[in-house]
Amino acid sequence: MTGSFPERVEGQNPKNTLALIDPQGNIRCTYSKLHMFDVEIPGRKPYRESALNTAGEEIVLTDTELGCLGFAICYDLRFGEMFRLMALGGAKVIFLPSSFTRETGQEHWEALIRARAIENGVYIVAANQTGEKYNMNAYGNSMIVDPWGRILARAGDEPCCIYAEIDPGYADEVRMQIPLLKNRRTDVYNISATKVRT
Repeated sequence: MTGSFPERVEGQNPKNTLALIDPQGNIRCTYSKLHMFDVEIPGRKPYRESALNTAGEEIVLTDTELGCLGFAICYDLRFGEMFRLMALGGAKVIFLPSSFTRETGQEHWEALIRARAIENGVYIVAANQTGEKYNMNAYGNSMIVDPWGRILARAGDEPCCIYAEIDPGYADEVRMQIPLLKNRRTDVYNISATKVRT
């Protein structure tokens, strides 16, 4: 899988997109970031990602030899319903390239990744940029978290490679022990998506 990159969109700003490439070099799927980081805090400079990027329009899942994979990019991590929909769609592993800042990363990065893994019974493979960027310092601390919430591998704040063994069958075991997807009260609440590409 690639990290995310600007994808040209005719007549619009680029999309923040990633691609899954198979061992033969074929693009299996692409996903474009859904959630734009638009924030205005009184007394601070506003940040409008939507002024520079066009948002994606669909959740993407793909079946592979390793099982069903899901995808998210950076700020998408904060939208739990998106991860729940991917899990309900069959995802056992979700890939998450990011550029979390040092400020928010120290408080939220690990907590959110582990929560998404635990509440959905999925592996999260989260690659985060590190170092000084033109407008912020990236937090680093890429990690691979299993469906029980255990950190299997973690980077520091220097460029490096991490890896861990992923067993899609283990996601099924965890979902049997804590059947969150089955025990939802769909008679009281439900979530749905109109655009999921598989």
